[in-house]
Amino acid sequence: MVYHPASVDVSGRLGPRNQIGQLYDYRTLDTPSVELDVAAATLLPSRTHTGNSIPRIPGAKNAGKRLLKPPSEKRIAEFKTVAKVGRTTGYTEGRLSAGFFDDVGLEVPGLGIVYFSRLFEIESPDAAKPFAKPGDSGAAVFDVTTRSAFALIVGGGLWDDDGKPRMLVYSCDLAAALEAMGASWL
Repeated sequence: MVYHPASVDVSGRLGPRNQIGQLYDYRTLDTPSVELDVAAATLLPSRTHTGNSIPRIPGAKNAGKRLLKPPSEKRIAEFKTVAKVGRTTGYTEGRLSAGFFDDVGLEVPGLGIVYFSRLFEIESPDAAKPFAKPGDSGAAVFDVTTRSAFALIVGGGLWDDDGKPRMLVYSCDLAAALEAMGASWL
């Protein structure tokens, strides 16, 4: 079962009132080079959703407007300022600094270092204010100007770039994730 809010967000035990869906499919992280960190769920018939809209929360640009489906790779290369709405950090913006970055080693609890390929790299404008933190995994990353969603948060952290701290977040390709799950953008 899939629960919302999750156990880390509520006190006490999760029960039927917290169930929103059932796991449909997922990809394991047990290969030498992983391209996707993704899972899909089906909503319970008793649950409704609002679709992929930017929530009306502090700082969110284009609040209330829908996120658009993934664009072509050529369009993604034109993106500068990107955003996401995550469980832990809410709405944040960052700079798309690299696309389809390979051999990214990320610490995965219970598995150790997992090497990912074809990831997008997003840099936080301020190393003290991260684009994403643990708990934001799976959040859709979108271009602020076009509202086109193109990636899903995988992980990241603080990196030392010749003495300059950089807060970097890595995201997998949303179009590839949708295809792997046999899913379509709502």
